[in-house]
Amino acid sequence: MKFLLRWSKLILAVLCLVLGLAIFVLPVPIGWLLILCGLALLIAESTRAQRWVRSWRQQNTWLDTKVRDVEPKMPHFLKHLMALTDPNLEKNDKK
Repeated sequence: MKFLLRWSKLILAVLCLVLGLAIFVLPVPIGWLLILCGLALLIAESTRAQRWVRSWRQQNTWLDTKVRDVEPKMPHFLKHLMALTDPNLEKNDKK
């Protein structure tokens, strides 16, 4: 059952990303929301996605700065996801 739940979350995440990219050209911000939801689902389920976002944040300091500025205003579950992708924290510090 866990296997099926995990794969359904990964499929939903990819679907959100694809739909978000397709809707991105519209003038309403729904595309951004779908892309962010898809990334959040991927980060929660995939260690490969966590490593990818961590390296992306490390390479793009402007993105890391923006995430750090917004992080105190995020709900707890999003703060946890951002901590998983924080390039400055050691693996031992994360839970």
